[in-house]
Amino acid sequence: MKAFLKTAVLALVLAPMAAFANEEVDVKITGMTCGACSAKVEKELKALKMIEKDGVKVELAGNHAIIKVKKNDKATQDAIKAAVKKAGYEVAAIEVMKPATEPATKTN
Repeated sequence: MKAFLKTAVLALVLAPMAAFANEEVDVKITGMTCGACSAKVEKELKALKMIEKDGVKVELAGNHAIIKVKKNDKATQDAIKAAVKKAGYEVAAIEVMKPATEPATKTN
């Protein structure tokens, strides 16, 4: 019984943390004009420890990056902004993307 209670308590403690783990964020970036620009941003973002391995996709055409973060919190967002700034560009916005498993919202 004690083992069950410990497991139940641990699950209740860790569940809220898991909600913010391994999220994808869409980072709007201003100032990128060429492939070298996006490569520079990608290199800086991939160097961050809070980014999932192979979790960075910078798209020049959309002036944004899709990033899989280990934890989406203020420290991670500040690190993303600093990395983009280090590459020579600015972050206009960071938005959490909806998981692919969520049903699409129907509008009439």
